[in-house]
Amino acid sequence: MALPSKFSSVGLSKEESRRSLSSGGGRPRPKPAEYIYRRIDAKVHNAAEVNTYRNAPELVPMDDTKEAKAISDYVQTSRSSGTLEVDAMDLDTLCQTQRQTFVVDGNMSYLIVDTNFILSHLDVLDQLRKLAKEHRHRIVIPTTVIQELDGLKNSSRSEKGSGISVSTMSKLARWAIDWIYNCFAVKDPGVVGQTKDQRINRLAVKDEAILDCCLYIKRENPKTIQVLMSNDKNLCAKALSNDILTVSYRDGMTAESIASTISHENFHQFGRLERHTIVKERHIEIPCTSNEEIEKKVFDEVFSLTKAMVHHCIVQNYGSDMSLVRGYDKDKIQSLYDVADVVSRFWIPVFSRYFDSSVYKERFAGKFPNKEFCDQTHDKASLKEFITFWSGFLEAIVGRELDGKKVAHMNTIIQRWWDMQTLYNE
Repeated sequence: MALPSKFSSVGLSKEESRRSLSSGGGRPRPKPAEYIYRRIDAKVHNAAEVNTYRNAPELVPMDDTKEAKAISDYVQTSRSSGTLEVDAMDLDTLCQTQRQTFVVDGNMSYLIVDTNFILSHLDVLDQLRKLAKEHRHRIVIPTTVIQELDGLKNSSRSEKGSGISVSTMSKLARWAIDWIYNCFAVKDPGVVGQTKDQRINRLAVKDEAILDCCLYIKRENPKTIQVLMSNDKNLCAKALSNDILTVSYRDGMTAESIASTISHENFHQFGRLERHTIVKERHIEIPCTSNEEIEKKVFDEVFSLTKAMVHHCIVQNYGSDMSLVRGYDKDKIQSLYDVADVVSRFWIPVFSRYFDSSVYKERFAGKFPNKEFCDQTHDKASLKEFITFWSGFLEAIVGRELDGKKVAHMNTIIQRWWDMQTLYNE
């Protein structure tokens, strides 16, 4: 009997001639992004139900690169939108030089953790903690990561649109914070935090602050390996350009493979190093060497803090409706002139409530704001006026928006500006 075919003796029936024929199995369709989000939500939801019956941080494995990328994208979006705005006012005020004795273990490696990595791979980090003594490494938690985790834990970000749910990210952040706290509480030698003075650029924020943490460790700990643990490709590229090694999650990656690879690289670069003791000076930086440096330092800090507080006020006022705000883009604020423009344009809906003094109303309430104090100063008298104007501006906002600890930080910074002003040589 012949098979139905247009080439066979029996030919094809009308029904068969209209039928589409194909051979082999169909190509598997890629799962949509929503499927990845739902899978993450389900993992965290199930873990949360189990965690209800025991008081310990849940180590939820995100053992798929798509899951890791989804969490990394969430963190990056939150950073860019200002949801994870960190405290840019945590600066030291006194110049100190301390001579300290350090015991340095041979062939030490430092694993600096990004926010997205600790959220996605807390189980891997906990295994690395257990392997710390065997492979001679320490996990470093940057200050910025703790601040961002705290922001995610208490996030009020809108649930609109597709993506990982806010409640899921809040649970992951809370478990990460609990894990960090437990490690610090028992003084686990495998996990350490970044201290306030362990910085090079004190004005660095977000991913730049995490990179700064890597660079500080590299500078202060010669003959050690520094490894950034991050799923953010852009941040990893910056790290690699500064000779910082990076680890991003790949399918099948384990803590043992990470630890052994890093320790092998350490021995390859430095050979076998014995434990030794060194004495070195530990500096806490303060700028005071010349008039030009004082002017620049005060100006840069005023700009950084006013930009941060202006953005904070805008976000607090509009909240989840930020996407509907026209004429505002934080990334376009590049100078104090831009700060003055934003304050002027949003004076009535946002900033008028903070200022009882007519000084600021006269300068910002009009259509064309007065920009007298928007340039870097060049003499002691103008520096004094500059500090007076902008310190009053910041104090008016900070006193109403931030808690007591951050207000104290601001007062400390302003006092430092006045201290530097007194060192200005006429």
